[in-house]
Amino acid sequence: MYGDYKAKFGAHPAPDTDPTADQISGLKQLVATGALPYVDFSVWTPHGLRHLRKQVFTVMGALDRAEYRSAELYLWTAKSIHIERGHEWTAQLIQAARRAKAACKRGRGPAKQAQPLPLSDLHRISDQLSPFVKHGPCHPVRSTVLVSWWLLREIEASFAKVYNTSSLNID
Repeated sequence: MYGDYKAKFGAHPAPDTDPTADQISGLKQLVATGALPYVDFSVWTPHGLRHLRKQVFTVMGALDRAEYRSAELYLWTAKSIHIERGHEWTAQLIQAARRAKAACKRGRGPAKQAQPLPLSDLHRISDQLSPFVKHGPCHPVRSTVLVSWWLLREIEASFAKVYNTSSLNID
């Protein structure tokens, strides 16, 4: 097949014009089961490997545009699943992943971190029962001290309920 192509066009086709292993495997399964060898053009695209690399950029670009600071982690998770399913992580995919990761990091700036909580200034705030903000915790100063003492993250503290706690009576 490649010989015919070379005779007609003077050279072998570029490597990324080949269909992917997934595309060939799917078509082979259809033929082996006697089904009509149709192809789904949303999966069977020309230049399969080129399309696969383009998908890396498309997904990474969407995550970056949505301001996911951990877009790279999603890429490495996809890579792990790809390999676990028996597919090859080619040199072209390695390069595409590297370039997509660099593009996501470009212009992002330093990581956004929460400002430190000045615990030493908490004594200046009155220990009131009512929340500082609507739907905030009762006894906000006590809650802040408790959350800081146990090094709870914001999400953990915000979902904490009274039944999640217990008390210890020391005589």
